[in-house]
Amino acid sequence: MKFKLYKSRVGSDFVADLLEDTNLLLYTHEIGVDDITFEKKLSAYDITTEFLMVPYEEFGEKAFKKKMTTIEIVDDSGNIWKCIIICGSFQYKHYKIGGEWKRLVAARRIDVGDMIKLHCDVLGKDDHLYIKLNR
Repeated sequence: MKFKLYKSRVGSDFVADLLEDTNLLLYTHEIGVDDITFEKKLSAYDITTEFLMVPYEEFGEKAFKKKMTTIEIVDDSGNIWKCIIICGSFQYKHYKIGGEWKRLVAARRIDVGDMIKLHCDVLGKDDHLYIKLNR
């Protein structure tokens, strides 16, 4: 597997000032007070199919542009996953996130019942969605 890391905040001279304890260097993305967030307990559908179901009303309408078809998910390790977005309306209005979602599930060993938190910038509707896994 090949991963592209989303770690742009590391300066070019950080090695010279490196601390003995490198645990502080672990990648993390901060959830701002006003960020748009959504928590979900993953279902069998989310894990066994190639799609993550996201409700339109609670999160999708604020986070995604109406005609958006692709998005990059940045996981809590800083890996970028290129995904597709499909807006569905059968039974209820929702979004399905596919593409590399299935690879993310396999690589991070995500399972049914795991909790995830999705969040994006307070302005929403950009090209990145951040995911944090809570087991």
